[in-house]
Amino acid sequence: MLNLIMKLQILLLAVLLPVCSPASAFAAEQGTAGNSGSSEPAVLKARTNRFAAAGQERPNFLFLFSDDQTFRALGRIGELPVKTPNLDRLAKGGLLFTHCFNQGGWSGAVCIPSRTMLNTGRTLWQSRDSGSTNAASIAPGAALWGETLGQAGYDTFMAGKWHIPDAALKRSFKTIGPLTGGFLQSTTNGGAAYRRPAPGNPWTPDDPQWKGHWISTNGQIVHSSVLIADAAIDYLKTNAAQSAAPFFMYVAFNAPHDPRQSPREFLDMYPPQKLKTPPNFLPKHPFPIENGFNGRDEILAPYPRTPEIIRVHLQEYYAMVTHLDRQIGRVLEALAASGKAANTIIIFTSDQGLAVGQHGDLRAVRGVHRKGGDAINDHRLYVGEVLHPENCEFMRRHVTDVSEILHFLTLSRAAEAPARLKSRKRPARAWPRSSRSLSRRCAPGPRPRVGLDRYAAVRCRAMRH
Repeated sequence: MLNLIMKLQILLLAVLLPVCSPASAFAAEQGTAGNSGSSEPAVLKARTNRFAAAGQERPNFLFLFSDDQTFRALGRIGELPVKTPNLDRLAKGGLLFTHCFNQGGWSGAVCIPSRTMLNTGRTLWQSRDSGSTNAASIAPGAALWGETLGQAGYDTFMAGKWHIPDAALKRSFKTIGPLTGGFLQSTTNGGAAYRRPAPGNPWTPDDPQWKGHWISTNGQIVHSSVLIADAAIDYLKTNAAQSAAPFFMYVAFNAPHDPRQSPREFLDMYPPQKLKTPPNFLPKHPFPIENGFNGRDEILAPYPRTPEIIRVHLQEYYAMVTHLDRQIGRVLEALAASGKAANTIIIFTSDQGLAVGQHGDLRAVRGVHRKGGDAINDHRLYVGEVLHPENCEFMRRHVTDVSEILHFLTLSRAAEAPARLKSRKRPARAWPRSSRSLSRRCAPGPRPRVGLDRYAAVRCRAMRH
C-alpha cells in the first residue's frame, strides 16, 4: 500500500538541491566535505543548480494552486470531458506525478490541513499545533515554505486563498496581493445556492448578483479566478520583471470550489444532457457518514441524487475548471512576456479531490480509495516545461527519499539560511528506501494511460523538519 504523504515539496526540494550528491551535501553542511583545510562548506563552492537556466544561479518558482480539483479533471488524462489546454501543455511538456497523495485532515475542511502540510513540509500530525483548539494552526517552530525561500534571498509573492493562520502569511511573503478567504459564500447555508437544481430555484452560476466568486473590486465585478490571475500578472510585469533576485509566486485560486460559478461561455461548453454520470454513481451513499448528508457541502444538491442533478453539477464543475485553465493560460503568457520563463519552474496542483456524484457523494468518497473512487486526498501534481528530460531523469534517481531531501532545502544558499534550519540534525527516515520512483517519463508523448484502478505508481516519502 502506498504511503499517503504531501506531494508538492518533492519537486521543490529536488530543484533546490545542488549538483552534489545527498551524501556530500550532508557532509558539506557538517563542514566536512571538500577540502578539509577550507573553512567554507563545499556546498557553497558548487553554485551550479541543474534546474536553473544556463548562466542562472537558482530557478524561479511559479506555484499554481487550485481548490477541490479532482486529479481526473485534466484533459490530457482522458478520464473526463473537461477542457484544460493550458494545463495539458504543462503536463505534456513536463513531469506528471501520477500517484501522490496528501494524508487527509483533522477537520471537515480538508483544505486547512492540506495547506498546512504544504507550507510547513510536515506530515499531517506534525504540521499543526496539537495544543491548539483552532483547526487552523501551525506547529510551533515550523519553518514555512515562503519564509525559507525569502530568507534565502527570494522575492516572495502570494495572492488568493490562504486558509491557514494570518501570522504564517505575514512570515511567508514579502508581497501580498488580494486575499479571497477560505470560502466565497454565495448565500447562507440552505439558501438558494443549495439543494439545487430544483423547481423555482432562481440561483444561476453566471449571475453576479449571487456573489460568491463574483467579487466587487474597484467599481467592477470580476470572477475570483480573474482577480487572482490579474494580481499575478501585475506582479510579473512589475516586481518580477525588474528584480534581479529569483522569485517565488504562490498563486492560489478558489476555483473550482463551490459555489461553482463561471461565465455563460464556459457553461455552454458542457450541456448537461451530453454529460455522463460517473460509472460509480449511486443515489445514496452505501453507508452512513457524519452529519447524515446534512453537512454544508452535501446539501448543495438534493438527496438522494439523480443522474439529472449530478449532470448539472458536473456542468458547473467542468465549466469552472475550464475557466480557471484560461486564467492560468493568461498567467503563463505574462511569464513568457516577462523574459523569465526559461528560468522558472512551473508547478500546478490542487489541495484535494472531489467526488461530484461518485457513490452518492458530492464532496469526497469516504472509505473508497482505489477502484472507482476519487479519494479525498487523491490528486495529481503537474510540473511545467522547464523540467527537461535530463532533469527528470535526475529526479527519478533522487526524489524517492524526501525525508533526506528536505534537510538540504536551503543548502544552495547555506550562508543565508536560517540558523535553526542549518543546525538541525538529519532526520531519520520514516520508511525504508523505496525500490521505485517516478514512473512517468518527461518527454512529450502519447496520453498517459491512467485509470481509476490502474495508477502508474510513484513511491513518495514522508517529509520532516
